[in-house]
Amino acid sequence: ETQNIQFLGSFNVIRNTAIFTEGPMSSFHFVLALLIELFLRDRMSLKKVIFLILSVITTFGTIGIITAMLAIAFKTLLAITSKALVDNTRKSTWGYIKIFLIPVIIIVAIVIIQLLVETRIRTRSGSTRIDDFAAGYQAWRANPIFGNGYGNARSYQQYMSPFRKTNDGFSNSIMLVLVYGGVYLLLPYLYAGITTIRNCIKKKDSKLLVFFLLYLFMLTFTIGPFQALTVYMFVSFYSWSYYNC
Repeated sequence: ETQNIQFLGSFNVIRNTAIFTEGPMSSFHFVLALLIELFLRDRMSLKKVIFLILSVITTFGTIGIITAMLAIAFKTLLAITSKALVDNTRKSTWGYIKIFLIPVIIIVAIVIIQLLVETRIRTRSGSTRIDDFAAGYQAWRANPIFGNGYGNARSYQQYMSPFRKTNDGFSNSIMLVLVYGGVYLLLPYLYAGITTIRNCIKKKDSKLLVFFLLYLFMLTFTIGPFQALTVYMFVSFYSWSYYNC
């Protein structure tokens, strides 16, 4: 099934949903594949990177596009600041040009991201995502330690704003974990996450650290905390940070 969406407030477009039921779901998987290609592959395929970026853009998912842009910016920054490339830059004019391009790329990315966020917030979808944080927080406060029970959607739906009418879905993975299982259910995620960050910093694996932080950013604004893929990723991050960092 196709999905229509208003992009940048005025353009009515059909989203690329691939084999999935909606654009954000497609975008999440495309971006995850892009992150793997950029930060985990020994040899990055430029052809695959371009293909995946185009796939992300055609979903017209704001979070996916922002995450992809951040990934490209960080990849460029890591490449230019790596020791081998720094040694190379001392011997060529092109090296100095690349160093100059870094702040330009970052500034352009910030401007575009700000435009996307501001435009998105003004839409009903953006307002709904913000309302999910508020409704989730109120539901979590009711039972902060053990939560309201797995699958108890009513616990957060009762706090949703009236403007949403029949749109009572949820889009925030972190808050959903807290709503359903409280701090108790969040602990395994926190333990795996904190251990990954600590080990990556300790062993100076900037690629895996950036990969993990961007994945967390994307997961926060996309629903799917209990899927097999999410569990696999957290277990993998935990083990990678021990053996591969």
